Order: sequence, then C-alpha cells, then structure tokens
Amino acid sequence: MDVAIRLADEGVPLCVIARATQIPSADLRVHLEAAQEEGRLLELPENDWPPYNTRSRRTVAEDRGAQAVALRTITGATRAEAGLLQALVTSSSICRHGYKSPGAIDVHIHYLRRRLAPLGIVIVSVHGHGYRLKSEDRARLLVMIERARSTS
Repeated sequence: MDVAIRLADEGVPLCVIARATQIPSADLRVHLEAAQEEGRLLELPENDWPPYNTRSRRTVAEDRGAQAVALRTITGATRAEAGLLQALVTSSSICRHGYKSPGAIDVHIHYLRRRLAPLGIVIVSVHGHGYRLKSEDRARLLVMIERARSTS
C-alpha cells in the first residue's frame, strides 16, 4: 500500500495505480482517503489520465516559460524563486529533499513567503516533506498568472 501512496503523491491517477498494483479502484480509493486523513497523502490523485493530449512538448515548454515570466512580474521573485513557486503552483507539493541543497530551498521559500504575504498567499510547511500551497491560494495565483499573461 505504501507504493500506492507514493504513486498518488506523485500525481499518478487512481485508475493507473489500481491497474499497476492490481487493487480494485474502490478499495484503493478508500485506502488513499484514509492515508490522506492520517496526513500521509496531501491530495487524492485524479481518477485517470486525460483521454488524449493534443498539446506538443514545445507548447508546454513555452507555457512554462511564459508562466515563469508572469510569476516574476507578479511577485518580483528571482528566477530560482519563480521556479520554486511555479513548482508549487503546478504540483500538489514540493519535496525539499528532492533538491541538491535543501537548505537553499528553505532560504528561497523564506523570501518567497515575504514576497507573497502582501498578496495574501501563504506557503505551508509540510513536516518531514517540504512545502505546498493551499488549493485556494494556488487557484488565485493561476488567475493572477493568466491576467499577467493576457496583458503582456
């Protein structure tokens, strides 16, 4: 079951985890909901992959670049800070141990928190894991990004 929780934490859809682990989807959902209540899982994953993805990799890379520029414009963040903030916006959380220097991540998060405070956006520490944004803060940032991109 720990493998299923790790896969769910990485954003792998529920149906894919069920097929890979050969656990019925309904049972898996119950176990993942319990893991979420225990604090072992931040968010439940999507049910399945989108049926098709027509966007090319180049388009996705261009979107990420434009998103990073918009985040730097909105917050005044450095490139490194904007990269971390973009990771927080696009995923459920970031694991500080996934980076070469976790201490540097902590410093960047400190400065990001200062930059985001006037916007009312809070970066939450996840004990033993890393950092995350609340879903409503992530949604607000996405709206701000779209506004910044439409005006430029």
